[in-house]
Amino acid sequence: MSDFFDGAEKRVVVVGGGFSGVAFAIQLIRRAQARVHVSIVEPGQFLGHGLAYSAADPDHRLNGPINSMVIDPEYTDELLEWCQARRIIENDFEAHVPSGHVFLRRSVIGEYLSDQVFRHANDERFGSTIEHIRDVAIDVQKEPNGFLVKTSFCGDQIADMVILATGNPTPGLRKPFSPEHALHPRIIANPLVAGCLDKIPAGARVLVVGSGLTALDQLSTLLRRGHIGKLVAVSRRGLRPHAQSPEIRGIVSPRMPPTPILNKIDGPIPEFIAREPANVRRWCRALRREISSVVRAGGSWYEPFDAVRDVVWKLWPQLPLAEQQRFLRKLRVFWDIHRFRTPPMNDDMVRQAEELGRVQYLTARVIGVTTGAILNPVQVELEVRSGQTDRHEFDFVVNCTGFDSDDTTSRNPVLANLEQRKILRRHGTGMGYQVSDRCEAMDSTGRANPNLRIIGPPTAGTFGDPLGAIYITAQVKRLMPSAIEALGFPVIS
Repeated sequence: MSDFFDGAEKRVVVVGGGFSGVAFAIQLIRRAQARVHVSIVEPGQFLGHGLAYSAADPDHRLNGPINSMVIDPEYTDELLEWCQARRIIENDFEAHVPSGHVFLRRSVIGEYLSDQVFRHANDERFGSTIEHIRDVAIDVQKEPNGFLVKTSFCGDQIADMVILATGNPTPGLRKPFSPEHALHPRIIANPLVAGCLDKIPAGARVLVVGSGLTALDQLSTLLRRGHIGKLVAVSRRGLRPHAQSPEIRGIVSPRMPPTPILNKIDGPIPEFIAREPANVRRWCRALRREISSVVRAGGSWYEPFDAVRDVVWKLWPQLPLAEQQRFLRKLRVFWDIHRFRTPPMNDDMVRQAEELGRVQYLTARVIGVTTGAILNPVQVELEVRSGQTDRHEFDFVVNCTGFDSDDTTSRNPVLANLEQRKILRRHGTGMGYQVSDRCEAMDSTGRANPNLRIIGPPTAGTFGDPLGAIYITAQVKRLMPSAIEALGFPVIS
């Protein structure tokens, strides 16, 4: 037991009310053996929705089955039971695949997370509470006895501990688009804004820039609405996310009983990687050899790949910075298409439309964008690999280039201010910030602050891949004992 707990209520301010912030708040309320007040500063109307789960479109689904969405590792069936009580799965006929796996609508997850916050807002055991401060955090200042979190309208929030759970940056246009293009009515800069496709007529010629999961979502929406105009998705390499594994889709039966993913995340590094030195080239060769061996035995590439994916948080910190940069420069895009897989129902819909000529994927680079009067189409210049360029006209352009993980601070005043004052140190990869193995923020001198922590996507530079919900959940679980101890709470040994 901790011997310095003074019995006073502790105050924690979480900056960001998406999945990361809600997961931390709920796990803390459940584990703390004393009274804590958690204030979540989030401008959105509902906690838990964030960028990913605010989608209202019924065709926007999780890109993993229901068992990959866990808010607390000690309650692995909680979401399933919540859905069953509301007959959500029973009434969502398109959610099922032949294997029996379920791919929920993302909006359902937003509702689930909001409901969990409500259920824990007044904890009966110790009187702990969760409060939603609907505002924008603009700065965090160190005080002798803690922190002041400054907000735009609600004033200063006193905190013993601050958790930065700012999530992914808002999608934005990249070159050759200009900042002015974001205001043009025929260019949709942020495809995650609810209803952003409503203004597109059914017969419009639409260019989707990008070919990843966001592009798949937008194409699904347009197709479901009966779009009859030209739909073109363009990307530089022409790469698309892979489908779910044959076992998940129900094409083949599992070769062995499945291991819960949380067990794999907490498990050892696979032997075929562990025996290799920390070198990207050596690891890639070892992975390819293992894949060849598994395929010869009747398996698929998914098994060895997933074994590596699930322990990236252990592997990535072993790599020297130069190796991390090399991976991001040369291999990241190929890793991502294997790592981030498609919801089967969306993938089937778009591929069927592709076969019918309703959707076209092009391998090309956007090298020029010209807009004129509002009523005029957008002129887009595309360059294919041979170097040939062509000019095309589109009625609408939808930006689906995804999140720019390097652009962590430009639209987040808290992170920008903390970095400017050298309280945060940008990771050498450019992805997010340097943190300790317990997610303690590190300042410009490399000193870790146990009462200022960063969780989720902004720690991608340190850990490699805390991007999916299940990996964020596991990350929060790992840091929770040290966070409780840093607050001065009793610690159960």
